[in-house]
Amino acid sequence: MKVLKNQLREWKNQSKKKNKKKRKEKFSTREIEDLMGVHRPCYERRRGALRQK
Repeated sequence: MKVLKNQLREWKNQSKKKNKKKRKEKFSTREIEDLMGVHRPCYERRRGALRQK
């Protein structure tokens, strides 16, 4: 019975504590595109040489 009482006490204490919410970071569309690499120079092979698009 002692184990059950201890467990009930712990659950009671846990229910009193509030969970902290994490702040969501708000990114602009430009920042998201930079992360994806949209604004980086693109290179491709043309006639054997690397050319920038």
